[in-house]
Amino acid sequence: MSYITAEISMKLSKFFNELLLTQMQDFSRAIHTFHYALMTQDLEGDMVEFGCFQGHTARILACMLPNKKMYVYDSFEGSPVNDENMVAGLCETSFESFKETFENEKLPLPIVKIGFFEDLTHKDIPEKICFAHLDANLYISTIDPLRLIYDRMTKGGIILIDDCPDCPGIRCPGVQRACTEFFADKPEIPVNLPLLPGYDAPGKTLIIKL
Repeated sequence: MSYITAEISMKLSKFFNELLLTQMQDFSRAIHTFHYALMTQDLEGDMVEFGCFQGHTARILACMLPNKKMYVYDSFEGSPVNDENMVAGLCETSFESFKETFENEKLPLPIVKIGFFEDLTHKDIPEKICFAHLDANLYISTIDPLRLIYDRMTKGGIILIDDCPDCPGIRCPGVQRACTEFFADKPEIPVNLPLLPGYDAPGKTLIIKL
């Protein structure tokens, strides 16, 4: 079990505010992410994040659970060319920006795998995973990680899929389709997590490995 000191609590508060300022995660989704990550602290396995952008979510996860190895995956080139009504290159950033998020706070970098998810193999994935955060906006960028991680999830391990379900204002229908298709023949039942009342934003879906 991890014990969070007052110093770490202050850092986490700062990191949480900086995450919200990026507008990549709203309050509800951010709270869900860190709440469910904490639930896996005593499980065997590592943490993974697909679609880490500049590392604000990964930084909090790594700081919260320093006893866990953290793997992050991103092309840092933004979304690949696709037919999902999204512009190629959306959320483009740089590995240098990601590094600065950690180095500015004198935190060790997680294990970083750079590239598009379709090019990853099981060699790039930890043998056991307790927590997985998928935040990549597209069908292909959601279905490919699910295929890689599903059999590596420990019993009771948690998968969180961002932008699922989508909403009228911000549409990522491919993410919902990937989730629905992948778990259609699996024993796990995806659960849509609640948002703040009246808040028009895409949601987060929870899967607990049986």
